[in-house]
Amino acid sequence: DVEQSQVHLIVIKNVPEENQKEWLQMAEKLSIETRKEDGCIHYSFVKARDSTSKFIIVEKWASHEHLQVHTKTPHFTDLVPKMDGISETLSLDLCDPALSMDKENFHILPKAQQKLKVLIYTRALDYIHSSTPAAASFLYSYCIQQDWDVTVSDENELMETPNAPEWDVIILLNNSGAIFDPKSQILTKHIEDGKGVLGVHAALACFLNGKDAEGLTLMEATCPIIEDTFGAHFKNHPLPQKGTVKVNQEITKDFKGLESLPDEFVH
Repeated sequence: DVEQSQVHLIVIKNVPEENQKEWLQMAEKLSIETRKEDGCIHYSFVKARDSTSKFIIVEKWASHEHLQVHTKTPHFTDLVPKMDGISETLSLDLCDPALSMDKENFHILPKAQQKLKVLIYTRALDYIHSSTPAAASFLYSYCIQQDWDVTVSDENELMETPNAPEWDVIILLNNSGAIFDPKSQILTKHIEDGKGVLGVHAALACFLNGKDAEGLTLMEATCPIIEDTFGAHFKNHPLPQKGTVKVNQEITKDFKGLESLPDEFVH
């Protein structure tokens, strides 16, 4: 079973002398992160003795599946294209064990599991909610606790082709305005692929033809993406009005800062 047996990858590179310092610095960063990966048995860069520019990358993985997961990691997708840009690949060979003793003595490592990839998208071009940093921090901490690979950003390129990565979950957090180009957005395909979307508070207030309306002035959507995604689109706030708040003292007594509230007040 090729997928569940050990696999070696041997890559021979030609790196011009003027690029070697930069290339090796990236190789070191790549090695540090790669050696932490599930299924990585051996990962090293060596230099040929008979050449001033020939380097060999020697990899050994628990399975072909582990190697495939490796090629999708952030450190691989960030560093390898940059390294390839200043070097030449002379050969690349995917190899299986040739000796039966190597096959018999090899113990498979736990199956590789790729982390859930989450984007917390905070882009806001009209009304800015002061609570957004705190909300982003909370969501980031929660994702880290789940051992997910999480990115917090307001860069629209992360939501547009051709540069957007593939996300497992996209969280739209307190957004406003035209937060990405509707013609190149990835949200529709993301949903069609069965992946998750979470809209937090003002996420429904994007792509409107006005700013944070207060009162009875309705705003209109400039594109259907928000309603297509969530089934609704914010159009305005109601007129400011007062209301009577009734406090359940039995419940609030255990919450710090709420114990001083009266039984009833107007707000």
